[in-house]
Amino acid sequence: MPGARFAVDSDGDVEMTVPQPVYEFISAPQLTKWEQSTLITWYRDWNHYKAKIEQQCSVTGEDYTSVISTVKGAVKPEVLSTMARFLLKGKPVKSVTDEEILQLVKQRCQSLKNEYIPDIKTLFKRELRMDLSVDDCDARVFQYFQDFTRVVEENGLQGLIGMTDPTCPDHKDRMKQRCRLLVDNLQPVLLQEQIQRLVEFERRDCRTDDVALFDLILEHAKAQQRFFSQAKDSTAAKGRAGATTKSVALSTPRHAGLKPPKATSDRRGTSGAATAVARAAKPAVPPTGGCLFCKGSHWLRECPTATEQQRKAALEQFKLAKQPRADSIRLKAADGGGAPALDAAALHVAVRRLDNPVTVVLADGRMTTCADEAVLDIQLTTAAGVVNIRQVPCLVMVSEDDELLVGSDTLQSLGINVEDMLAQLAGSTILAQEEDEFPVGYELIGAAEDSEEARVLVTRELVDGAVENGFPVERRGELEAVLQRYDDIWDVQASPGAPARVEPLRVTLQDDTTPTRCHGRPYPPLQRAFIREYVQQLLDRGLIRKNNSSKWASPVVPVRKPGTENQFRLTIDYRVVNGKTVPLAGRMPTQGEVLDAIQGAKYFANCDLPEGFWQFPLHEESQEIFSFMTPEGIFSPLRVPQGATDSALHFQAQMQSDDPTQCDLLDR
Repeated sequence: MPGARFAVDSDGDVEMTVPQPVYEFISAPQLTKWEQSTLITWYRDWNHYKAKIEQQCSVTGEDYTSVISTVKGAVKPEVLSTMARFLLKGKPVKSVTDEEILQLVKQRCQSLKNEYIPDIKTLFKRELRMDLSVDDCDARVFQYFQDFTRVVEENGLQGLIGMTDPTCPDHKDRMKQRCRLLVDNLQPVLLQEQIQRLVEFERRDCRTDDVALFDLILEHAKAQQRFFSQAKDSTAAKGRAGATTKSVALSTPRHAGLKPPKATSDRRGTSGAATAVARAAKPAVPPTGGCLFCKGSHWLRECPTATEQQRKAALEQFKLAKQPRADSIRLKAADGGGAPALDAAALHVAVRRLDNPVTVVLADGRMTTCADEAVLDIQLTTAAGVVNIRQVPCLVMVSEDDELLVGSDTLQSLGINVEDMLAQLAGSTILAQEEDEFPVGYELIGAAEDSEEARVLVTRELVDGAVENGFPVERRGELEAVLQRYDDIWDVQASPGAPARVEPLRVTLQDDTTPTRCHGRPYPPLQRAFIREYVQQLLDRGLIRKNNSSKWASPVVPVRKPGTENQFRLTIDYRVVNGKTVPLAGRMPTQGEVLDAIQGAKYFANCDLPEGFWQFPLHEESQEIFSFMTPEGIFSPLRVPQGATDSALHFQAQMQSDDPTQCDLLDR
């Protein structure tokens, strides 16, 4: 250029004396909200920003720390001040460091929103989908795994199913959940079923390795895509071949010397062939649920395995499944012609005017006068079942209640006397008249009965009864000496000494049984005092031991003694333990066997075994199983408990034992 102050090249551009830098202006993302979704987006953009700055510094040779923006400078001032005040507990804004801000943001991004665990299966089913419109399997599977990571990050699920260090204790469990979710949301259905079978039986390493699962999914997705593409090309080729055949058929008469078809017919055939080729060449997105016949990733018309009849049957079945939803129509107005029919079908009750009005007294003391009467058929529901009474005269009264009051005359005709029932219910002698025919559980024993004086009184009464029944008086002293020598025979409760010398009860639990421990139960003050006192007696007598570390615990149930209002027996609910116990093999003697055994006997006697189960030992391995829980703690029995599955059969088996060393059983 004439008169120019700078040298120019052949194109007329000015030649620069120094090289000019070419760069992209990179700005740090700004944090404007503390919302979790905003934080996740900002944290992702911040990591991208750092990577770009590092790349730029590696090319230009600039200092990384002097080029990159600070985290503190990327936070909006009002957000920073609120963060320092409330999240950092009043720390001055000037003292806040980048590491503290990043730590807060990272912790917030990797935590659940509102500490609420959503329905993860439903969440991924709604948010995670494989884009079947992408025919590139590598891109499709890659995008699927990338979307999975996005869903995890956007919902704060890193702490549950996020990627962690393989050395972490819960790494295997996390990877198992990740792989399960990835497989459950695969599409199409044919690919999902194939991967599920492989993971379950052959490729079990893919259960806890998402990298191996990625390769497995990609491999079989490509195989299915190849099969789908081949089937699609084959269908298109058949369509083109059909169009060519039709075109040849249309042109044949002209060469044969026959009358050529009309031009409109020729054009119609050519147009149809072109349309068929166009339809075959146009790519179609596979249906979401797969093929109606084979569930593959193609339409029913493109299914390579279905015949024409099978295609028609599958299509008809699909239409029938949709038909009930379309046929259900509700009318908002009733048919006007049905009113007379409904009126004719209604029941008509004839009401008759009474000659003399009747005054009745209601249950609340009010009096009302009835002037009309109607005859009805009444149906009553009683304890014995449904009772139908026909032609019952009823008084008509005006009331807001929709219930029918049955009179005393009608009830007495059925044998129901209301006054007698109320008198029995209000009677005060019901409890006193009850008899304790079948005592259950354990009751308290008075302290006086456990004393030496009580034992002497019992033996003296026995000797007096023997003398009255013909025992020689001169041998009375000898009998008293024998009774006192074996005075423990006459105990009314299990002694605190050693148990009977019999085989201890040892229960067998079912396979894969886990210990069961009940929850604490509230008891009324009277029952609580009884439980405390009775358990203390068992501890003093050495029949139980305290075992708060027991893994088993059954609840105690105080049962009121018949004929009393403030006396109880203690029962233990062993239903859960009994359900997990393998019963002993044995049987109880029948009534016929007992009668045969005593046939021909001349002398009979009653042998009372008070607290018989408490006298039998319980195996050490079975003591914890029968532990019971009270308000004071958990206790394990040392003797055979009542209510267990094997207690009665074990007791009977030991009683029938022929072992001579167990003859002292009856002495105890």
